[in-house]
Amino acid sequence: MPVSKLDTINVLDSDFIAESIEDVLEVKRAELIAELRQSLQDVNRVSTGALQSSIDVNYTKTDNGYLFALIMDDYWKYVDEGVNGTMVKHGSTFSYKRNGKKIPIQAMTDFVRNRSIQWQRTATHYKTKKGTFKKRKNKLSSIDAAKQLGYAIGHGLKEKGIKPTHFFTNVVNENWQERFIEDTLNEFERIANG
Repeated sequence: MPVSKLDTINVLDSDFIAESIEDVLEVKRAELIAELRQSLQDVNRVSTGALQSSIDVNYTKTDNGYLFALIMDDYWKYVDEGVNGTMVKHGSTFSYKRNGKKIPIQAMTDFVRNRSIQWQRTATHYKTKKGTFKKRKNKLSSIDAAKQLGYAIGHGLKEKGIKPTHFFTNVVNENWQERFIEDTLNEFERIANG
């Protein structure tokens, strides 16, 4: 009986024995998903978990065999390859533009909250509508402090860029492809020979 995609956890159990081609492909699918998710954790790039939970692999039968399709949120390539900042280059094909869009403050505020970054809530001055500065009497609210920290992190991120993690390219490379082909063919042969 073929394994369903809902049984991915059971497929990685060491006692599981694939009985069909679909079972073998499901095992390989589950292994790749697990390796990529672990790689994201290893490079400390799990904030909300959105990218990690978006990783999936679909396979479909074609006239010539099977087609594997890796699915992830679009921004995976920025996490993998990094992004050049306006002042610091990381050798990426992606770059922040000096006069380009600002990094969304809400995204940075969420980043601050998800990472439990502590911030100082005692700004001493604030800018009035007339452009003058006045001394602040009370502490900033946690929301305002998170926004200020988010703005500062976003500004620094634009200048310094994002360092590459290679969470994807360290997993899916020539070695992985060779191992995938060899393991899959061995399993197919074992199933065919009964």
